[in-house]
Amino acid sequence: MKTKALVSIYILMIFSLVSCSKESINETGITDNPSVLFQEINSTEIDVAIDPIEEEILTLVNEYRSEIGATTLAFSMVAYKEANEHTMYMISKGTLSHDNFSSRATNINDIELIEHAAENVARDFKTAKDVLHSWLESTHHKRTIESDFTHSAISVKQNVKGMMYFTQIFYKK
Repeated sequence: MKTKALVSIYILMIFSLVSCSKESINETGITDNPSVLFQEINSTEIDVAIDPIEEEILTLVNEYRSEIGATTLAFSMVAYKEANEHTMYMISKGTLSHDNFSSRATNINDIELIEHAAENVARDFKTAKDVLHSWLESTHHKRTIESDFTHSAISVKQNVKGMMYFTQIFYKK
């Protein structure tokens, strides 16, 4: 099992050199209606504020995936935490990056036991539709969105100048 994890980490490191990255994680509760999952999470004792644009992006991604015959992605609180931390990191650096993606994937794997993971990042889009359209125009980002992942989370944050940064993490259990 450790060999599989090491192989996954090496694969993840290779993918982090390109525009999207892969790794693995685990969670339950796939639904066609991500709003239901967000409501369930918000009604628990977990103190988290999911921004409406984050929910909208996941909804749009799931609508797109449904249109192409792919399964919808379940929201993952574990991925959300990692995505938030990376978005804040990118803001602090003032640039887009996949820096330390293998660490994020490993952190998720430590909790969820995933098969593989990936992430898309972006900045300076005003709407959920704009960022999704941009990702779908990119071969690498589109491939990630269309892949066999089961879970996802999106973090959207603004820097002090109002520029929005986006991190979407995907994984398959």
